[in-house]
Amino acid sequence: MTKKQKKSARYLITAFMVLVSISMLIPFFWMLSSSFKRPVDIFSYPIKWIPDYLYLNNYKYLFERENVLLTYFNSIKISCINVAGACLTSALAAYAFAKMKFRGRDILFLIYISTLMVPVQATYVPKFVLFTQLGLRNTHLALILPGLYAVLGTFLMRQYFMQIPDAIIESAAMDGATQLTIWWRIMLPMVKPALATFAIIVFSFHWNDYENPLIFISNKKLFTIPLALANFTDENGRMYHYIMALTSIAIVPIFTVFLIGQRFFIQGMTAGAVKG
Repeated sequence: MTKKQKKSARYLITAFMVLVSISMLIPFFWMLSSSFKRPVDIFSYPIKWIPDYLYLNNYKYLFERENVLLTYFNSIKISCINVAGACLTSALAAYAFAKMKFRGRDILFLIYISTLMVPVQATYVPKFVLFTQLGLRNTHLALILPGLYAVLGTFLMRQYFMQIPDAIIESAAMDGATQLTIWWRIMLPMVKPALATFAIIVFSFHWNDYENPLIFISNKKLFTIPLALANFTDENGRMYHYIMALTSIAIVPIFTVFLIGQRFFIQGMTAGAVKG
């Protein structure tokens, strides 16, 4: 293939990817546009992607009548606590499995990783019985406690820790640094890309989690965004203007967290590529 043909092929691939991206964004734009329309104009044809007006009563109704702020707070609280807990425990366990030598380390790591093969659905009944007996059902602790550790995060960050030369740890230890100091001040900054990526994964999972709140939460004051959205849709199946507005509100934190995490990811990658 000649240089000109390669260039033309790249242009074709780029154009194709742009078209695919646009097709995937069309439902999102329709949802956002519909959230600012009156009910009679949502299904008008041809579609007006940019309305001639902004009908803010859809959002006003949700914040005044559906207590969206409380639901938002519930989801943010659960997601942020799980992100902090999962990142902390995963980073500690990953460092121990990657850089600390102790008897049975590799076997213990294999046993730990093997829990990934257990389907999540198989744990619902045991967790339901356990939390009921502990009096934690219908509380946010039932959604927080299981998420304070994550096997996937341990595996992901262990791979990053293993790429860091042991000489760095040995040098810091010779200067009198403890293992905790080495982990916090030297190792964690080096695995920032993995930590940011894992934080985005954990936040997205818990923000979008529907099954666990459905099983363990029945009090409306404790509802998370996905559960509140499903409940609202069941009760107001044809009020598409409200449903689109609530859905638009629900995706704002995901975009925010992704943008913040992406910035840290790029910083970590560029910092590792520059020699001081």
